[in-house]
Amino acid sequence: MSQSTNRIDFATILASSIHDMKNSLASIRGLITDISLKSNNATPEFSQLEIESNRMNNSLIQLLSLYKMEIEQFNVAIDEYAVEDMFADITANQSNLLKLNNISIDTEYEQHDDDLCFCDFDLITSALSTILNNAQRYANSKIILSTGIIDNYRYFSIEDDGRGFTEDLLVNNKQTDLNFYSGNTGLGLYFVAAIAKLHFTEDRFGYIQTSNESRLGGAKFSLFLP
Repeated sequence: MSQSTNRIDFATILASSIHDMKNSLASIRGLITDISLKSNNATPEFSQLEIESNRMNNSLIQLLSLYKMEIEQFNVAIDEYAVEDMFADITANQSNLLKLNNISIDTEYEQHDDDLCFCDFDLITSALSTILNNAQRYANSKIILSTGIIDNYRYFSIEDDGRGFTEDLLVNNKQTDLNFYSGNTGLGLYFVAAIAKLHFTEDRFGYIQTSNESRLGGAKFSLFLP
């Protein structure tokens, strides 16, 4: 048998392994939830287990999504959605963790019928939830989630009152390559940048920006969609 026939497709094996890990992690998360519900007084340790298992699950989902993008088997379903519905979904998914971390969140958006976003609802809400989840790890007590229109782009911003982004995680629309050799890999940002680029028109692509110009004194993340 030739060497080429025996060659191992590492990416495919890795993707298959991630599927297996996700299944096992789902069982672990279920057990954590069951034990927590049966306990009269949930301990901080259970809360931490829930937080860390959610982080692992999100990372595995991101890896699988990036793999599917690489092999061009990733589908995007863009439609028209109300920003209010998107915010409701994002905050609902993060409400338990926000409560556990004693962090409040303010949402800012125009509440009228034509405040819409053209996007893949699941992808964008998942991407923003990823960033919001990360912001909770570094925020002291408050986060602002806002949206609006600038230069014909729909933007979403997440600001916190933490210590801000490190230098290697500061990116803009002209430079979205992240440093995977630093202490923080920035996988979440890389994933959201990839999701942003899947939203495009004839001459414009979605992009992300990060800065330390939060109104709360910490980090500010922004996602722009054409």
